[in-house]
Amino acid sequence: MKLQRLFPVFGIAFALIYAPVLYYNWALVTYHPAINTWELGAVAPKAGPPMYWYGLLATSAIGAVIVTAMVALLPQTITRRFWPGLTWLVPVAVLAFVVYILRPYFLS
Repeated sequence: MKLQRLFPVFGIAFALIYAPVLYYNWALVTYHPAINTWELGAVAPKAGPPMYWYGLLATSAIGAVIVTAMVALLPQTITRRFWPGLTWLVPVAVLAFVVYILRPYFLS
């Protein structure tokens, strides 16, 4: 399989994985900027607000790499059937979901 055909798969997989990772806060690491420390997993605040975003990105990226590797093993006859419109449709749908789960921050 050509490498160029795997980039859209990674983008779609990353977006699909990011939504539940954000919703359930499955962060791989947590950064505490006030005390300049990193911890594995999503841990409670220690001094000031923690940053989970790096861990959320890492979790989503690892999951997307695994999905992309599995798709790379599929025969090209199957992967040609993937609709290219998913490359933009899935991230837009995930963005709508993220706005929906963050609505309390916008409405208060």
